[in-house]
Amino acid sequence: MAHPLFLIVDTRNPRTSLFWQRHGLRIMEQLVPGEFVSTAQGAALETVYARAVWDGWRRVVLIGSPKSVKIGFQALMGVAPETRERLQVGFWPLSRVEFLQYLVQPTQALSAILQVFRAAHTIPVDVMQVQYLTPEMKTHHAWRNFVVDTAHPSALTTTYVDEQDRQYPGRMRFRISLHEEALSSLTMNPNRLVRNPKLQVYGRKLLSARDLLGSLKKFTGQDGTAERLLESGKQVEIQGNWANLTLNIEGARLPVQSVHLQVQSKAFKLIIPVMPIRYKEPLRERMLAFPPREVVATSRQLSPKSLRKDDL
Repeated sequence: MAHPLFLIVDTRNPRTSLFWQRHGLRIMEQLVPGEFVSTAQGAALETVYARAVWDGWRRVVLIGSPKSVKIGFQALMGVAPETRERLQVGFWPLSRVEFLQYLVQPTQALSAILQVFRAAHTIPVDVMQVQYLTPEMKTHHAWRNFVVDTAHPSALTTTYVDEQDRQYPGRMRFRISLHEEALSSLTMNPNRLVRNPKLQVYGRKLLSARDLLGSLKKFTGQDGTAERLLESGKQVEIQGNWANLTLNIEGARLPVQSVHLQVQSKAFKLIIPVMPIRYKEPLRERMLAFPPREVVATSRQLSPKSLRKDDL
C-alpha cells in the first residue's frame, strides 16, 4: 500500500537544482506529494529528514546528490528501530553521469522511475553498524564500504572476524564491504539484497614514500600494495595496539583504538522497482548512437512525403 508521500529535494547542490528546474513540474504532477520541502529554503537536510520521520509520514523520498543520500541515510538510521519499521524509504541519487543523462532526456522518459516511487514496493535491507571504543563518538552506519587506516608504521593491528583473529604489522588500509551497489531505489538488484549478508574484509599495505622509491628502483611497481580479500563474516573488529586507527568519516578527526562492525539485519524498508527499470548505458555511447547523416538523408529521400506525384 502506498502511503502519502513526503518529498525532499536537496537543491543546494547545483546539479540537483538544474535537474529540478528541468523536471520538477513533471515530478510533482506524477508523484503528487502530500508535502514537499526544498533545502534551497535554508533548512538543513538532516533537520528536514528528521522532521518528516517524526511528523508521522510513512513514505519519505529524497532526491539529491550521492552526498545528500549519505546524509539522509545517517538521519534515517538515527531514529528508533520501531519508528523505521513503519517507513517506506526512497533514495534517488543524481551522480554526474546520471545528471547529464537526465539533462538530455525528455521529461516523459522519467515515467518508469516515477512509477517506482508511486508503487512503493519495498524490501527490508541490511546495513553496517559501526561502533567505537571511545564514548565520544556516536554509532555510525554504512551502506556499501567503510575504510579504516592504521596510521603508525610500527603498528600491529589485529582483526577479529567471527571467531578468527589475525595480525597485520605496519601501515594498513582495511575496507569492509557489505553491498555491491550504492544506496539507490533505482538500480538495486533485489536478489543481492535478500542473500545471506556477510561483511567482506579487504586489506592492503600503505607504503611510505621511502618504500615507494625503493619499489620504483627495483621495478616492482605495486607489489605489496594491491588490495585483496582477507576474511568475511557477520561481525568484524579491528583493534590497534594503541589509538592509531583513522576513519574515513566526517567528525572522526582523532584516531581510535578499536572499531567494531556488524550486520544490522532488516534495518529499514527500501523502495525498489519490482523489476530492473533501466540499463546504465554510458552517456558517450548514447550520444554517439545517432544514425549517420547518410542514413538520415537516405531515409528522407525514401519517405512518402519526398516522393513526387509522378512516382506514385
